[in-house]
Order: sequence, then C-alpha cells, then structure tokens
Amino acid sequence: MYKSIRPVAVVLVAGLSLAMVGCSSGGSDDGGEVSLGLGNVLSETHPWNVCGADAMVTSLGESGAGVSLEVYPAGQTQADTLEQLDALQSGTLDLTFAGPAQLATRSEVLNIFDAAYMFRDADHLLEVMNGEIGDEVFGDLADESGLNVLSTGYYGTRHVTANKPVTEPSDLDGMKLRVIDSPLWIDNAKAIGAEPTPVAFAELYLALQQGVVDAEENPLPTISSEKFFEVQDYVSLTAHNIGAESIVASQTALDKLSDSQVEALNEAAIAGAEAATKCIQDEEDDLLKEWSAEDSPIEVVTDVDLDAFSQAAEDYLLPKYGDQWGDLYDRIRNS
Repeated sequence: MYKSIRPVAVVLVAGLSLAMVGCSSGGSDDGGEVSLGLGNVLSETHPWNVCGADAMVTSLGESGAGVSLEVYPAGQTQADTLEQLDALQSGTLDLTFAGPAQLATRSEVLNIFDAAYMFRDADHLLEVMNGEIGDEVFGDLADESGLNVLSTGYYGTRHVTANKPVTEPSDLDGMKLRVIDSPLWIDNAKAIGAEPTPVAFAELYLALQQGVVDAEENPLPTISSEKFFEVQDYVSLTAHNIGAESIVASQTALDKLSDSQVEALNEAAIAGAEAATKCIQDEEDDLLKEWSAEDSPIEVVTDVDLDAFSQAAEDYLLPKYGDQWGDLYDRIRNS
C-alpha cells in the first residue's frame, strides 16, 4: 500500500495512521500487528515499486504473520538513498531499496558488484548476490553497519547511447561519456575506452542535446523514459554493467519481529525481488523489439565485441582495485 507524507494530496490507507511513518509500530511480543515502513527514491511507476513493493505487500498479507508494509516511494521519507540508509541505521526507517554504489558507502568492497563486466548476465548476478558470495559480503555489511540485505534483484543492464555505433573500445576513444560521479564509475568509463564526464542526471538530456557530453549509458527502460532517443541516434548493446538492487532492513526493525515474522519478511523480500526482476526483463525485451522495427526512434547496434570490452575492463580495473577486492573478483568471474 502506497502512502504520502506530503502536506498536500495525502493518500491514506483506511485504518492506518501516519503517526509512525518510517518506523515500526506495534510489536510481536504483545501479539499485536507490526507495521513496517519501506521508503525509497524510485518513482511510483518504477518496476521496483509497481511490481516489487506490491509483491512484498501481497506476500506479507497472505502470510498471516501479523506484519504489514507501508510503502513511501519517490523520496517521501528521505531525499536520497544514502539518507535512507542513515535512517535505517538510526532506526527511523525500517526498509529501503539500495544498489551496490550506495551500500559500498558502508562497506567499500561492495563496489565490486558495480565493476564493468563483473557479471555475464542477470542470471549470473542473481546467482552470486543471492548465493554464498552474497551471504558472505552482506553478512559482513550487517556486522559492520546493522544493514541487513534480505534479497537482491535485477535493476537493468546498462548500454551506451551515442550518435555513432559503438562496437569496440576504440570507438569510445575521445568520446565524452556521461557517468555517475563516483570513483568506480569514472574508472569503469576509462576502462572501456571513454572520457568520463560526470553530469547530474537531471541535466543529462540537455547536456546531450547541447553536446556537453557525446554519449551516456543507462538501462533501456531509463533510455526510453528519459527520451534520450530524441538526442542520440544509436544504442549499442555493450552490456557493460548488470545492475542490482537490494531490499535492505534495519536491525531495529528486525529486532521487533518474532522468528516467524522475520521468516515472512524474508519470503516477502524474495517475492519482491523476483517480481521486480521479471517486470524489468519484460520491459527490456519489449523495448528491444520496439526499437528493432523499421520506424524505431533509435538504431540498435548488436554486433558489439563484448570480449574486447570485458578484457579491457579487467586490464584496467584489476590492477587498481585488486587489493581491495581480494579473491572476490576471480571467485565471481569464475562462478
């Protein structure tokens, strides 16, 4: 169920109060209902809300465990994900969605999950992050920060758009590629041959239109929703980053739950991650079909030398980050 805490256009779900926005109410020890708040920065129409959060609400309702979920999308609880992680750690928010870049601010080794060409595809990502390696690194994260990753799903595969085809690293030589303003993402761009140029996301369309940057990289649904096809001629399927999103719970929230309620929440998180993953993959498939038609607003480039890009990324990133990542790099790549 979605709620707003804004002073105008407040949406209320019958029988619920806004008094406890962002923190657990009730308690399992007295047999009462426990209401948890999930705040995230994604829009109400994003698959992680429409599909993922909705599946969590449904799963918890069907569990009969006495746990309900109130969802606050679009930054209603805090302005960005880092602030939401702060709120989880202080106990003023129960749950959020976060990617490796944000979680790495609490445990630096997690940036490995955002390294260029770390994962072969979405299945490989999910196998690693929801498997033994994920248990290990997320266990360390919980011990160090009190942030508990319940489940991880797929956020999308990032591809390069530009006004010329990009099929090999040399095609990016001298090209100003807009990137997220973080050290690893800047290095990812250098690793695949581009000239990294940080630009605020809200300013990206205009930057492309005015030639401040030559290219950008995002998942297909983002390229579509932001209409980058209006200012870029080609989308080259470089698949240089397979993105993840995790459902994260505060230790304070988990401490309020009984064992059976924790189990129900874990099952709901798995259901949410799986539902969001399916919706995003379906949307990517639909866009590829649409953009492969003759009247497509953007040309899809499929003959990309992924082996050359992957090798270039490894040659650049491993010497720089190898000490930080330890044996994780080889364990993930070889899994």
